[in-house]
Amino acid sequence: MLTKMYISSKKLRNRRFFGSFIFVAFAVLGSPIAGAAEEKERSLTVLAAASMTDVVESLAERYREKTGCQVATNFAASSTLAHQILAGANADLYISAGEEWADFLEKKNRVALRQRPIKTQLVVIVPKTSKLSLGSLNELLQEDVKQIAIADPSGVPAGLRAKEALEYCSIYDTIQPRLVAAKDVRAALRYVETKAVEAGIVYASDAKANESVRVVFEIPPEFTNPITYNFIKLRSAKNAAIADDFLQFLGTPEIQKEFEKFGFVACHSPVSYVPDGVANSTAPALHRDWSPVYLSLLFATLAASLGLIPAIFLALWLAREERGIFHWLIDTSVNLPLVLPPVVTGYFLLYLLSPSGPICEIAVHWFDLKLIFTPVAAVIAAGVVSFPLLVRPIRLAFSEIDPRMAGVARTLGASRIRTFFSVTLPLSRRGLIAGWVLAFARSLGEFGATIMVAGNIVGKTQTIPLAIYSHTHSAEGLESSLPLILVAVFISCLALTLGSFLERGRVRNAA
Repeated sequence: MLTKMYISSKKLRNRRFFGSFIFVAFAVLGSPIAGAAEEKERSLTVLAAASMTDVVESLAERYREKTGCQVATNFAASSTLAHQILAGANADLYISAGEEWADFLEKKNRVALRQRPIKTQLVVIVPKTSKLSLGSLNELLQEDVKQIAIADPSGVPAGLRAKEALEYCSIYDTIQPRLVAAKDVRAALRYVETKAVEAGIVYASDAKANESVRVVFEIPPEFTNPITYNFIKLRSAKNAAIADDFLQFLGTPEIQKEFEKFGFVACHSPVSYVPDGVANSTAPALHRDWSPVYLSLLFATLAASLGLIPAIFLALWLAREERGIFHWLIDTSVNLPLVLPPVVTGYFLLYLLSPSGPICEIAVHWFDLKLIFTPVAAVIAAGVVSFPLLVRPIRLAFSEIDPRMAGVARTLGASRIRTFFSVTLPLSRRGLIAGWVLAFARSLGEFGATIMVAGNIVGKTQTIPLAIYSHTHSAEGLESSLPLILVAVFISCLALTLGSFLERGRVRNAA
C-alpha cells in the first residue's frame, strides 16, 4: 500500500514539474513570439527585379532609419517574382523591370496600385581590361566577340529588350548562336565581369554599379520598347498603409536623385493609376523545343561513362588504402560535391574554366581553346557533381570482396592486372552498375553547376532542367513544362529499371 502511495505521489510530482516547465517555456518564448508578431505588423515585404538590388537595399535601409519599419527584400528576375506572387507569395510591393509582367499580374487581378517613376536603357559592356571597341550592335558580329551574355530572352525583361534591339538591327538570327542566356541581368553582368564572355547587354544602371566592366556602346532608346520600372502595390498586401507610405517615400525629389546616382532616369511625367479593368497584354509565351531531351541524354551518358574509369581506380585505392590524413583528404575531396550546393560547385568551376582562370588561361592564350559555355562545360559540370555517386557504390563493392579471392588467383600465377580484371572487377559488377545508374540519373537532373559554367543556350547547352527553368519565365509557367517533366521522370525510371534488370541478370548468370 505504501509503495502504491509513493508511486502515485511521484507521478503527481512529475506531472507538476512538467506542467511548470511548459508554463515557464510559454512565458519565456511567448514574449519574443509576440514581439515578432508585432514587428511583422510594422514590416514591409518588397519583391524587386534583380537590376534593382543595390538601390532598393539602400533605400530600404534609409526608410528603416526614418520610420523604424523593417523592409524585407527579395530579388530575382521579374518573371520569377511574378509567378511567385501568383502562387501566393506573402508580399506587399512588386517592382518589375518592364511592362510585360506588370501587365501579367494586372490581368490576373493582383494589382492594387501601379506607378512608373523611373526608367533606364540598355548598354553593351565588356570586361574592363578588354581591348574591344564597339560602336554599334552590328560590330558584335566581329570574330573577336565569340559569346555575348544577355538575360534569358524567353521572359526576363532585360533579355526581351536585348532581343528587341538585336532584331531592330536585323542581326538577331545571325548572332543567336553566340548568345549566352543568364537567369537574370545581374547574372549576365557576372559573366562579363569574370571574362567568361567577351561582351554583354545589360541595363545602364547595372553597368554603373560594377567597376569591373566598362560601357562601350549605349543602345538608343528607340531600338526597344520603353524600359520603365513598374512599382506595384499588390492587392494581397498585408500592410497596405505602409506600402502606400513607402511608395510616397520613393517618389520624393530627394529619393529621385538617389535613383539617378544608381544610373536610373526619373520619368518626367510618371503615371500612377488604380487598375479598373483587365490588361490586354500578356507575358511572353515560350516555344516548345525538344532538343533539351537529346542534350540531357547525351551529357548524362558522357558524364557517367567518362567518369567510370577514374572512379574505378579511385574507389579501389580508397577501399584498399590504410586510413591516414592523405586518405581522408582524398575521400573528402571526392565526396565534397555531394554535400556542397551545386551553385557553389559551379562557382568554383566557373573560376577554373573561365579564360582568366588558372586552367584555361594558357589554353585560351596559346591554343584559342575555350571551355566555358560549351557542351564540354556541361559534361564537366554534370560529371563533377555526379562523381561521388559513381565512386561510393563501386568503393563499397570493392570493400565487400574477400581479399583471399585475389590471393588465390595470385598463387595460381596471375599478375595483379590480370587478377583485377578477372577476379576483382567481375565480383564488383553490382557496384559498377549501381554507380553508373546513379551518376546518370544525377547528371540528368543537374542544374546549378551547369547554368553557372555552361549557360542556358538553346540547342547547345540547354538541358531538361534548364528548359524547365526557362519555362518559368513564360506566361504559362510550370504548366507549359509539364511534357518535359514527364519525359524526365520517364527517363529516370527507365534508367533505374534497366539498372535493376541488368543486375538481376548478372546475379542469375553467376548462380
